[in-house]
Amino acid sequence: MDAAAKVAGRGDTAYLSLCLSNAAVRLGYAWHADARAWAINEKGIVPGVSRLTSAPADFDIRVAAALSALDGSPEGARAAVEMLRTLPRPS
Repeated sequence: MDAAAKVAGRGDTAYLSLCLSNAAVRLGYAWHADARAWAINEKGIVPGVSRLTSAPADFDIRVAAALSALDGSPEGARAAVEMLRTLPRPS
């Protein structure tokens, strides 16, 4: 997230998208580990979080909203970073 925040105003949407997607997937792994649920790879890991009883039911929707905020503008980039930063994390 720190790397994404550093480049948010530079207009590098591709790199920012990669950083944010990576953060969402890693957070997905964390939720699966917290629930002691098996996650083999990245395929379906973000939507899978919403099916875990200990995780937020709208996790995948919030990730999609954050990534959708990437519209090429510095404002959209900063909004996307902030939206992902505010996602709940497992305890």
